[in-house]
Amino acid sequence: MKIKVWFWVYLLGIVTACTSIQLEPPPPSPTPIRVVITPLIFPLIQDSHHDCAAQNPGIAVSLEILPQSSLPADQTADITILMGEDFITKGIFAYQLGWEDIFLVSNPGVSIDLANLEKVRWEFLDSQRNLSIWTYPEGHILRTIVEEIILENGHFSPNAMIASNPGEMVDTILQDPEAIGYIPGSWLKEGIHIIPLDPTIQARMRQPILALTHQEPDTLLSAYLSCLQSSWDQRTK
Repeated sequence: MKIKVWFWVYLLGIVTACTSIQLEPPPPSPTPIRVVITPLIFPLIQDSHHDCAAQNPGIAVSLEILPQSSLPADQTADITILMGEDFITKGIFAYQLGWEDIFLVSNPGVSIDLANLEKVRWEFLDSQRNLSIWTYPEGHILRTIVEEIILENGHFSPNAMIASNPGEMVDTILQDPEAIGYIPGSWLKEGIHIIPLDPTIQARMRQPILALTHQEPDTLLSAYLSCLQSSWDQRTK
């Protein structure tokens, strides 16, 4: 009797040892996605980026901020998000996320009437008053746009002071009662006065925000880009 019992125990052990255990395969690792943006549009994209990254668990998005001047040399980003159309070249896929308006702005205490565009233009070109004229470094996309549209391809007065970024210009305009400059709409703060322009001119100051890729996006990238577009549409309604 004992022999039979041990025989069945032994047989059961053999069967168990030969039976493969079915394990669930591990979930796939998220695909790393490198997204590069410019400092100009960080206020526009930060919330949408976090929301869309969370809604697409199949990707692991790293967000980097680089100056626009360094972007043409950067070929390693999966997506580059910037203002304007200067970097759309052959072999680049471009997807518009939305628009950004650029405004001429001043401190509310400025001592002259800036409702006339000619006055503003001449102050930018050759200010002879005690105004604080502010611009950006040469080659900065905002300066290029304003010199083309507002100054009619002219150049800022050599007396103009230089702000390195819109945040610095905002702080200066808030503090200096005679300050005049220009910033993207997403950088506006309470206490900054928008200088009114003719609607046709202000319309030209509206710039596209584009997402650029070096190859046609796959399903994961497309889902992330579509989410950014939808988020932008919802925010601007």
